[in-house]
Amino acid sequence: MSEELSRRSFIRGGAAAVAATAVGAAGVLSGCSSQDLSATGPAESQANENSKVPPAWDATVPETWDREVEMLVLGCGIAGACGAVEGYDLGLDVLVVDAAPTITECCCTQSGGALCGCGTRIQEDFGVTDDVEVMIQDVRNDGGDLGDPEVIRAFCELSGETVDWLEDLGCDVIQNVSLNEPSHTIARTYNTNPPGNGLGWMEGLQGAIEERGIEVLSDTRAQKLYRDADGVVVGAHVEAKSGETLDIRATKGVLLAVGGLGNNVDMWNKHCLTMKELSSEAKRIVGAAPADVQGDGYRMLEEINGYCYPSPPNYGPGGVAVSNDGPASGILLPFNWKDSLIEVNKDGKRFNDESSFHVFYDLKTPLKQPEMWHVCIFDETARLGQNGQTNAQPIIDEATANGMDSVKTADTIEELAEMFGLPADAVRASVDEFNSYIGKTGETDPYGRTAFEGQKIETPPFWGIEENAIIGTSKGGSKVNPQAQVLDRHGEVITHLYAAGEIAFFPTSGNAAIHIVGGCNGSGANFGRIAARGIAEETALA
Repeated sequence: MSEELSRRSFIRGGAAAVAATAVGAAGVLSGCSSQDLSATGPAESQANENSKVPPAWDATVPETWDREVEMLVLGCGIAGACGAVEGYDLGLDVLVVDAAPTITECCCTQSGGALCGCGTRIQEDFGVTDDVEVMIQDVRNDGGDLGDPEVIRAFCELSGETVDWLEDLGCDVIQNVSLNEPSHTIARTYNTNPPGNGLGWMEGLQGAIEERGIEVLSDTRAQKLYRDADGVVVGAHVEAKSGETLDIRATKGVLLAVGGLGNNVDMWNKHCLTMKELSSEAKRIVGAAPADVQGDGYRMLEEINGYCYPSPPNYGPGGVAVSNDGPASGILLPFNWKDSLIEVNKDGKRFNDESSFHVFYDLKTPLKQPEMWHVCIFDETARLGQNGQTNAQPIIDEATANGMDSVKTADTIEELAEMFGLPADAVRASVDEFNSYIGKTGETDPYGRTAFEGQKIETPPFWGIEENAIIGTSKGGSKVNPQAQVLDRHGEVITHLYAAGEIAFFPTSGNAAIHIVGGCNGSGANFGRIAARGIAEETALA
């Protein structure tokens, strides 16, 4: 028996002793006399009392199972995929259940694509000297030192190895390392081809899963975790889009990697109270996550008495509605586009430095605007340029194809403003103000912008793209220990249940005061692997 298993057995035994004491006290308080105890004998009476105390969850489990595996992975984003591959390579019988149609349709793919790691081959090639202790301190600082120091240490210590491991699996990693201040003080973030998203990570993992013949049940959503009367998670109930349901027994462990709150506004309101203003004030709400991410993990954890942290607020006016039946698949982030673009609010006025990342409404940068929306304005020269083709053209194409009103074009600034219902005079004044700074080296405008190396906004036709309040990554989720084991509301390990990815971000991200560039994908990948290692060491169910 391993040291961890021995410790867990001791904890469970201690918990049982405390429960027995509590039940005995309850018996005295309810009028249970010494004569009552002697009727059946102290030991038998205590056992009877204990049997009357129900668990804090529905302990009903299926009498028969449709499938049985050693390791059941729920969700196949970067966390679940890494866990599945690691588990298979450790000799486990692995089954993956994923709500998405394909492995690549996940939050990692739709992210900016960064992944961070300390002590990689790429750092060595570029002469970058990193220190895991420095990375630990950086991550702790980013989360206001509210994350779990030991969980952060586990992430950072494995992080460099995981970047190398992903490259060895076949991920097309760009041979460069980036410094992303203020979240990192040393260059330790990496991206894959194509740049700008996480598709390269997921294509590499998809290839590794297919090469190993790991079975993936796509279009299948996890609905319920089964936790028996002894507190052990023994499997899950899943349902396919076709309506077929399965009860799957997991003899060694379940890895919960189903994502976070996703696009479910009701779940955001429940688990992030400061998000309630979004529902009452925003003109339109769009989501950054795949449509199938709906907060299922929070619900399933609560049902079995798992502890869930609330999520820090994470939303802003960065999302473009490109269809009526899904999340925002086009997200315009002007900090990647520093030339010839401005943002104006409902009143037609600029309100921020468009070349910065200060677009998200949160507790530290409350750039709140009327109805939480704005319009990005640029001209034909900018659209035809490299940044316009990279950042704007895909959005223009998708929104136009779906008949959305998020994108408009006109021959004059005034006409464009009227099409969006903006005051034409105010928009014209905003454009003229911006144009007056073009070519002025070292100038700073009233919004703190210093990037004026582009062209004036003056060549028709003029373009406008409406950006609405967009729900970003949730950074709350389950409480886990450094082994990725899920803890209950009393801080005890829920046996055979592990979590990784967005459903377990808080222990790493803390209050998310500073976004950890590469931290979301990075912690998901690393704790997916850590979870698989833990499951491989578990004692199988009889």
